[in-house]
Amino acid sequence: MRSTRWIFAALALAGCTEVTPITTPDGRVVQSISCDGAVLSEADCVAKAKEICPAGYDVVSTAKYDQSVVKMYPGPFLAATVDHRTLNVQCH
Repeated sequence: MRSTRWIFAALALAGCTEVTPITTPDGRVVQSISCDGAVLSEADCVAKAKEICPAGYDVVSTAKYDQSVVKMYPGPFLAATVDHRTLNVQCH
């Protein structure tokens, strides 16, 4: 059970960059870039935007919020805060 606790903590605090294309009501395609976790920052979202939009991009919106994660059963109590960041861009 100890390894499960550490795996949960690592997943909560680690980060990954994810890109999801979204079509807006007016028909534009926006790339929604999520940079979640304690390891990643806003700079990681910007780096991903530059990677997927080599000709440049316009920032449509940004968002950041924290989420508390609590594990109570089985095993010992574990609490962590996970950072969520989103950068929505439209590629040129």
